[in-house]
Amino acid sequence: MNSQPTSTDIGRVQAVEINGDTLIQMHLLDAKVVLKGVLDGEVADSLLTIFMVRDSINNSIIQMQVSQIKLLQEKSKNQAKLADNLNLILYNKDLEVNRLNAIINEQKKQLRKERFIKKLALIGNVVLPVIVLILVAGGS
Repeated sequence: MNSQPTSTDIGRVQAVEINGDTLIQMHLLDAKVVLKGVLDGEVADSLLTIFMVRDSINNSIIQMQVSQIKLLQEKSKNQAKLADNLNLILYNKDLEVNRLNAIINEQKKQLRKERFIKKLALIGNVVLPVIVLILVAGGS
């Protein structure tokens, strides 16, 4: 009794339940069309799964690239701050060098004055006693 019934009418579709299973009977050409649709659906479903996996992978890659871009932007900002700080250091060093050069020039002027005064003192200490001796010796 569980044998498969045959369809004698073309285009006739019959559904039979046997032991809880559903058996559908139809013409061979109709079955091929239905089977083709089912197989296309399975291919589409399997492609959908593959595309969903690829999409999630691509989304992960995009998120990683966005985070890398943010890190690189932060690094760029930090490097710009570092460059600004180094320029400020150079500016301060230039100010310090100019200040020290001014001090050196002032000390050079002072040294020239002191040398001149020492030369005058040496001349005064040597020449003045000689002149006094000549005057004293000539006057006697």
